[in-house]
Amino acid sequence: TVIMWRSDRGDTEELYRSFLPNIKNFITIDEVDFSGNIHGMKYHFIQRLKNPLAEMIGTEKTIDFGYWGRMKMGNDREKTIRKIYRSELSTVMVGGFPSGVQRQSAWIKDWNKLYPLLEPSRCTLCFNWIDQTATTSRYPEALSIGMIPFVWQDYDSNNTYNIDPWQRITSPEELVEKAILLRDEKFFEKKLEEFRTNYSKVLLTQEEYFKLFSNKMNFALDKV
Repeated sequence: TVIMWRSDRGDTEELYRSFLPNIKNFITIDEVDFSGNIHGMKYHFIQRLKNPLAEMIGTEKTIDFGYWGRMKMGNDREKTIRKIYRSELSTVMVGGFPSGVQRQSAWIKDWNKLYPLLEPSRCTLCFNWIDQTATTSRYPEALSIGMIPFVWQDYDSNNTYNIDPWQRITSPEELVEKAILLRDEKFFEKKLEEFRTNYSKVLLTQEEYFKLFSNKMNFALDKV
């Protein structure tokens, strides 16, 4: 019996069975089985990294666009990121990127080091890979850092993140236009508060995440 806790649409029952043909029972606990995605736990975690003094004073937003992670083939990600990078927007890039995009750092796993690099950024862009009904951790991570997460086209097509239509982007040019609007501090703060409020309506508490995961694990174990 295999219990898969899935956070990547590339992981499927068929993939596992192709390597382990004698699997009897296959049970999937998916990230989207949790309201606000299991990655809502990252929202809570990142909140702990905030400097209390900086929280009181506020962080100056000096960078238009921030992106962290790596490219995945088979979608518009590389082309879109390259166009944003070549636009008039100021950027901070952490991770792996297409040729011609200069990064500030290779991928950083330690959020204590990643957080201060991203915090001055006003916005980012979320892409899906393979399955547009899925979501990604970048969305709650961005909101927790204090960045506005735009989403690419039909990302989270079921709108489990409670995404505002204004956040949906259909072209790099549209993102650039909206990112420029965010240079107005009052407008940026208004939008950030609005989108955080929207997400808070679907975000579980840490205790709720724990109880739901425990229930799903116990249900799966009963089938072993």
